[in-house]
Amino acid sequence: AVAGAPQDDRNLPDVHLGLYDDVLVFDNVEKKVYVIHWVNLGRHASTEEAYEDGRSRLNLLLSKVHNSNVPMLSPGFVKLGTRQFGEPLNKSTMTSDEYKNAVLTAKEHIMAGDIFQIVLSQRFERRTYANPFEVYRALRIVNPSPYMAYVQARGCVLVASSPEILTRVRKGKIINRPLAGTVRRGRTEKEDLMQEQQLLSDEKQCAEHIMLVDLGRNDVGKVSKPGSVKVEKLMNIERYSHVMHISSTVSGQLDDHLQSWDALRAALPVGTVSGAPATA
Repeated sequence: AVAGAPQDDRNLPDVHLGLYDDVLVFDNVEKKVYVIHWVNLGRHASTEEAYEDGRSRLNLLLSKVHNSNVPMLSPGFVKLGTRQFGEPLNKSTMTSDEYKNAVLTAKEHIMAGDIFQIVLSQRFERRTYANPFEVYRALRIVNPSPYMAYVQARGCVLVASSPEILTRVRKGKIINRPLAGTVRRGRTEKEDLMQEQQLLSDEKQCAEHIMLVDLGRNDVGKVSKPGSVKVEKLMNIERYSHVMHISSTVSGQLDDHLQSWDALRAALPVGTVSGAPATA
């Protein structure tokens, strides 16, 4: 625990992890659905028995997918009336003055060399009677992102939208993609290009991004083979529905005696949402 950290008034886990026997993967590019059943060999007396049980369970899952009696969601339409919401987002964890004081305190720690940068998080709340899944569908329409989540976790329903890869491991290759440096989208292509140029010429934004690239290299390097860490892309612009970000890609080859979990552990807490250094 961090000394002086605020009390967790929600009693929610810092990380929610899940291992699932049955998975449906929707490939929106190829317009395909992959039906996957994970076979746990430890539950069976033999490999043959595990294989046959896996086939049986996979066929059962396929029959559910092909079930035409399942009600379909109407595309592009969300029943999310404004009467379902309470007051506007005027309840937060910090007042304006408290936030300003936190910024001044953070600057003192930076000057003292305690930290390089910090993300001051602020939580906004409002009461709602809306269905959480309808909120998720609305988010997909208003702010579509490469990575979106609707998770029924312990004690809460998590609705999330993010363009950023924290850590990905495929065939032994680790990918870390820090996104830092943000500006709003322009109304025209010309305005977009002007915004891009201003973002890439902003000394503060670029310094922040390079610092997080270095942090990403360090995180990937902890679990990679010596000499395999490299920056594949540096300071590219990625456009999204409302904003654009500076993006870089750091990669490395996972060390032979380590697993994907080790790569994830090395990347937590992620610098783009906590600061640097990531650990005390």
